[in-house]
Amino acid sequence: MLPYIAEAFAVNTGIRRDIDRIYKKNVPFFHKKAKTSSEYNHPAIAEGSILRLEYGRKMLGILCAGTTDPGISREVLALTQKGWPAIYKAVVESNGRIDIYKTIEKSHKIQNFITLPDDKINAAAYIITFLCLVFKKKMTEESERLVIEITRKRDEFYNISTGSRFCRKNFSREIERKIKILKDRIYQEKYEIKNFRDINPAKDAELDSLAQGLAYLYDAENLSAPALFDEIKFTVKDIEEILGSYYITHKNLNAGEAAKYLTAAMHIKYLLKSYNDLKAYYVNYPPPIEAGASQGLS
Repeated sequence: MLPYIAEAFAVNTGIRRDIDRIYKKNVPFFHKKAKTSSEYNHPAIAEGSILRLEYGRKMLGILCAGTTDPGISREVLALTQKGWPAIYKAVVESNGRIDIYKTIEKSHKIQNFITLPDDKINAAAYIITFLCLVFKKKMTEESERLVIEITRKRDEFYNISTGSRFCRKNFSREIERKIKILKDRIYQEKYEIKNFRDINPAKDAELDSLAQGLAYLYDAENLSAPALFDEIKFTVKDIEEILGSYYITHKNLNAGEAAKYLTAAMHIKYLLKSYNDLKAYYVNYPPPIEAGASQGLS
């Protein structure tokens, strides 16, 4: 549960300056605490944005240190109180069992907690659980079941061996067969597409028009698709994952529609790969802590 608690702190943008303030008191110490934790590379921390990665790892180190240092533990509680004042007050002042559902609804001033996005529910549930552990409060049985179920589903999703997550490794033989059919049909009815450079107006005007339309969006952000994508290695696996996602969601083998989907989805794949490269660079070469950024994330 530790990485999910660290994640909850990391996504609360209102307390990031406070996290920095605590972390800067002893950067090497907190960094070592995080780096030596078995949860350092947990997907809940590592698979989000750069800032989520940065603050997730900072909080992981702070939380680990807080288990043996009362002073740090008090600072973590102060963070919790600032980040979730209504939840903190509800747990601390409760004389009975804590009802997660009612606590979330009251703190967010809503009628039904299920109307909140999953990430908001998850963060609130883990913060309530964390506070119950700290203050030795008990939750209702229904609340305990909710936390157990959320954790089970997330653990299962992040465990690639369970087959719950979409990736090339988890494709069934039937999906693999459909991908091959789609790929063959696209190559026969259109032409061979292995990367974004293969989109050519001389070969297919419709696909080229689609690609050109997407290129305008890069112009609007003062970016160049070729300049970004030429540095990225695009593989057969990437093509097959795109076609796999097409078949799973569209349930057809229409080569024309699949080719348009492939053309657009390649841009998303390239951008995702580019962003992951940026995260890796940021982790290995973080800006100095004096500039208010991360330090020693790798």
